[in-house]
Amino acid sequence: MTQQNMKICPQCSRMCPAGVAVCPQCAYQFSTIFMQPPPQQTFQPPSQPPYQPPSQPPYQPPMYGYPPQTAQREVNKLAAGLLAIFLGTLGIHAFYMGNNSMGITLLCVSLLSLGILAPFCSVFAIIQGIAYLSSSDYDFYTKYVVRKQWI
Repeated sequence: MTQQNMKICPQCSRMCPAGVAVCPQCAYQFSTIFMQPPPQQTFQPPSQPPYQPPSQPPYQPPMYGYPPQTAQREVNKLAAGLLAIFLGTLGIHAFYMGNNSMGITLLCVSLLSLGILAPFCSVFAIIQGIAYLSSSDYDFYTKYVVRKQWI
């Protein structure tokens, strides 16, 4: 007999066949709980759907030569050029176009130098205003609004 079909008597420690109710050596009465072999349980993992990678939007190659589609407000080229010519010393045109770093730089240089460097800022701003007004709409938008170039 195999080990699976045998049970051990708790009184005499002898191996007895699994189907007997009494130990043949010591007459120990097995309880009915031990009469039946334990049920064989097999592990079954919970069912899961097959793995699906997260969905991504389809790839769209960049459109070279066109300004990016951003949620920027519309900047008027004429207004930016005139602001640069007349109020450019204080950097008002830069703030209008959304280039805050250039606006703060021009404002600080003009005010903190107590007006000593203001003529240099005004010449710089007049050059910028002429550059704004003489460029095409596309060049103005890509250079000065999107890329935020100074000149």
